[in-house]
Amino acid sequence: MYKFIFTCIVCFQCHILFATQKDTITIAEITQKVKSGKTDSLYYGFDVNDEVSISLLTLGNKIKQVEIFEVRGVSLYKAYKVDTNIQKTFKISKKCVLGIHIQNSSFLGKVYQLTVKRISTKKDKPFNSHIVWKPIFDTAFTTTFEQYVEKTDTIFENILDRTSRIHSQTSINFESNRQIVDFYLPADCIGWTYWISVGNEGKAAYSEAKKGVMKSLAGAANLIPEYGPLISLALNGVIALNTSLPGDNINYWFVASKPETEKFKQKSDFISFKQGNVLKDYGKINAPTTGVVYIALLNDNLVEGIDVDLKVLAIRTKVKYGIKTIKKVNKITYRRTEPFNVY
Repeated sequence: MYKFIFTCIVCFQCHILFATQKDTITIAEITQKVKSGKTDSLYYGFDVNDEVSISLLTLGNKIKQVEIFEVRGVSLYKAYKVDTNIQKTFKISKKCVLGIHIQNSSFLGKVYQLTVKRISTKKDKPFNSHIVWKPIFDTAFTTTFEQYVEKTDTIFENILDRTSRIHSQTSINFESNRQIVDFYLPADCIGWTYWISVGNEGKAAYSEAKKGVMKSLAGAANLIPEYGPLISLALNGVIALNTSLPGDNINYWFVASKPETEKFKQKSDFISFKQGNVLKDYGKINAPTTGVVYIALLNDNLVEGIDVDLKVLAIRTKVKYGIKTIKKVNKITYRRTEPFNVY
């Protein structure tokens, strides 16, 4: 029994010894002279959890200064007027490059012997203690401010709502059976919807359409309840409507320029971008979206004058802008080279 326990203890101690066994690698062993008024600078790379053993033996007169430091880090050791053997061990907490400065300020060169050893527990992980030199640049930036679209809202605005009396061809007052109605499109308009109808039948049709829209488009229609059918046209392109209602008709043309309306009044050929001969009509127009639009109206009824309801709703965009800071590279200037680990 005692023999078994003793064997276990020995095996356990061997396991601990093996697990903690370290590799000691000599990565520098040099003897050289630092010239008068000069500084020798030596650099070596190390890995995480390495131990570094540095031995420096000065021969002859004193050397002014010796410093051991982390490149881009802290100073680990500094001594002045060195004339003895320096033995230092450092624990490395991160992958880094250690630098050794040996400075001579006398008129004569000074000889020194330097030994650097790397002590590592990572037996299966290769590591290269050599260093590479990489350029370091200074970068100058220019800061500018740039506007961007933060949010875009769609809003609706009534720009025409009127009833026009259009006389018959044989009006007793010799009034013309042709009439021009215009409306102005706002600058931020992206489209518009319209409604044209005749008499009480047309008013009844619009009321019917408004009821249907209030049920199917309650949220948006409630913004402007009176123009719910036109909002439905803007959003969905349709209005639920009974198209079989009887009534008088109206001839209409949408015209984009005033000279063309003068031709209409003079009964000459003119240019329009949409026309109809209807009791009621509605639709969505995507162009034009700026300036003045004219509606040319013609009553071809021989005896009866008619009342025409005209409604136009502009679809507008309300843009909210934000400001963001833009940092741009203005100039890259080479500054120096520095030592880095190989990998």
